[in-house]
Amino acid sequence: MIVRDRKYLEWRFANHPIKNYSFLEFREGERLDGYFVMRVDDGGAALIVDYFTSSNTVFKQLLKEAIQDAVKRKCTSLSLWAESHYPQYNILRRFMFIKSKSNVWLMGDDISCRLKKDDFVDKRRWFITMGDCEMF
Repeated sequence: MIVRDRKYLEWRFANHPIKNYSFLEFREGERLDGYFVMRVDDGGAALIVDYFTSSNTVFKQLLKEAIQDAVKRKCTSLSLWAESHYPQYNILRRFMFIKSKSNVWLMGDDISCRLKKDDFVDKRRWFITMGDCEMF
């Protein structure tokens, strides 16, 4: 499991040697209540490659900012990964996001032998974003 703390986000995105990422943040005072990590691919599509929010309200606010940013950059589209069991899924549908027909197939093995099999194989226990693979 990956802890998405400042050290990880800087290593994974801010200090990436090849790709350029931008960050949207939502703060209450000093507390970070949510973030989106974005990039524009070679075809002009905006991608929300990683995100975390403390509430649906924060997610909606950051999504509005991401849409505005994509429009400002004249992007062709805006996309992110969100499974139907993610709390943000219904918000995305209300914002007119369309569910892709493509599937992402994941395979893994609990080589540590510390995970309960039910937890490991139940996709509702997983939160995966584009940023969890090196393609994005």
